[in-house]
Amino acid sequence: MLTVPQAGILELLEEMECLRRRQVERYAAARYGSRPEHVAHMLRQLAMLGKVRLDGELVLLPGRKPDFSVMQAFDVAMALAGGRIDFAAKGGKGLTLVFSAQGRTFGVAMVGAGMEYIMPERLRADTDALTVIFVLRSAEQRKHIRAPENCYFAVQKENGEYRFFR
Repeated sequence: MLTVPQAGILELLEEMECLRRRQVERYAAARYGSRPEHVAHMLRQLAMLGKVRLDGELVLLPGRKPDFSVMQAFDVAMALAGGRIDFAAKGGKGLTLVFSAQGRTFGVAMVGAGMEYIMPERLRADTDALTVIFVLRSAEQRKHIRAPENCYFAVQKENGEYRFFR
């Protein structure tokens, strides 16, 4: 029998397939009030049951491989929502991640170099249904993106935190 936090962690991992331990810890702390040592214990129990695989700092579903763009998009979601995410799932059609927090739905799109002109066009229909956060490698990319008003941009700072802007 799984505890409520274990079931929630497993549900999140079923959508994400792989996360870093610190991401799972922050999610469980925000959602269930779990302390890091309790999360570590819960993860060990889930691993013993064969529900997850622990590989260094990664927590994976058995047989799955890490998708680092999804993990980065999850970091963006956690930073924006202060760790309080109601739902998160891998995106599609240009979105890396879709999540809901505080009654709103967001999509996270990773914008690689040279994709500044293409990404907003690919996601034009999605911007009506949700708020898109374009994750840029540098703030300079923003100059080349023509995005609707309800879109935001995120750039990772040297300390690992994200800066959000319009």
